[in-house]
Amino acid sequence: MHKFKRSIISLLVALMLCTNLSFAKDLEVKDTRAYILYNVETDSIIASSANINESVPIASVSKLMTFYIALNKLKSGEIHESDEIEIKSEDCYPTGNRLGIKPGERYTLKRMLEIMMTNSCNDVTAAIARHIAGSESAFVTMMNEKAKELDYNGAVFYNAHGLPRLPDLKQNSMCAKDVLDLSKRIIKEHPNYIDYTITVAIDYPEKNYHEENTNPIFGRDGVTGLKTGTTRAAGNCFVATFHSIGDGVKTEDNEFIFVMLGAKTKELRVENSAYVYEYALDNYSKKILLSKKASKIAKYGLDDYKEEMLEIEPKEDFVRSLNNGINTETKFIMDADLDYSHVKEGDVIGEYKVYIDSEEVFKTDAIAMNSLTKKTIFDRIYEFFMNVWSFEKLSTAE
Repeated sequence: MHKFKRSIISLLVALMLCTNLSFAKDLEVKDTRAYILYNVETDSIIASSANINESVPIASVSKLMTFYIALNKLKSGEIHESDEIEIKSEDCYPTGNRLGIKPGERYTLKRMLEIMMTNSCNDVTAAIARHIAGSESAFVTMMNEKAKELDYNGAVFYNAHGLPRLPDLKQNSMCAKDVLDLSKRIIKEHPNYIDYTITVAIDYPEKNYHEENTNPIFGRDGVTGLKTGTTRAAGNCFVATFHSIGDGVKTEDNEFIFVMLGAKTKELRVENSAYVYEYALDNYSKKILLSKKASKIAKYGLDDYKEEMLEIEPKEDFVRSLNNGINTETKFIMDADLDYSHVKEGDVIGEYKVYIDSEEVFKTDAIAMNSLTKKTIFDRIYEFFMNVWSFEKLSTAE
């Protein structure tokens, strides 16, 4: 094996990243059945309760599935925002949040989606379901089929809105992890979702109706949604979507989803939501721990080869949303038995490892970005004469 006269690894970016030790305290969500705080860009759960796979009643969070199906139908062109929906008697739910729609009234689909997502009106939701599927019961079948398609094994829907079903009082149910997945699908597949979730208030003076957006952190910088829900069995539920703001615009590397199911009181829902919002934005950001673009290295000292250096990069990127005070470290380890005379572009020549708080959390292959060509005797003769010529030219110039 070739022995290097010198072995210098030039870091084109820092491979060892250490931060200070000023850790934020652990997230504490009070008196809540289940919760998850998730970073969208890094696709990582920051914190969660232990029971996120347990199916529980979700009340009007059910409307996220109604919303998702409607957005899919809009995207495919099967329905349109401009569709006018004429209200029928079966749409007019007498209980829970309701606009008070009456048979014969007409509303556009866009307006009804705004009302559903802003004020959680059950009568409006039933009308949307009927418009899409022909009847609410047919729409509920679509909801359960979609849940099955997405592998939401613990999910069950009895209606489109989330009220207890009469007369048996059965409740729509999902686990927190699946609610998170559904929310992710909405914001990733339908970035226009905010067209329906950031309305300040719904106002119909002729119905003596004026209600503010039910989102408990609505109006704070970067808040974009998403859905509240409350029944006696479900408790006080909320799915929040928000992101940090930089110079008045969305900061793409710091978007969050917070799922909270079963807070004991409405006041706790408000308190927990505000606390998690501040906690996430103050303490977490996207950390690029390994990237093809930024984690390249170059190995110099290849005196027996035509190439001046061997460029190396990781096979995969690794990005996490991390506490701003956490220790991270990235190491490159060269294959100890590597025969440089056989290195070709694309070969695996070692590995990268990523550590968080001294614990290995990720590793990937290190890939050669160029081939190495060993010098021949003719290359060395040419190099010798070029060096002599250069020396003589320099001496003459002096």
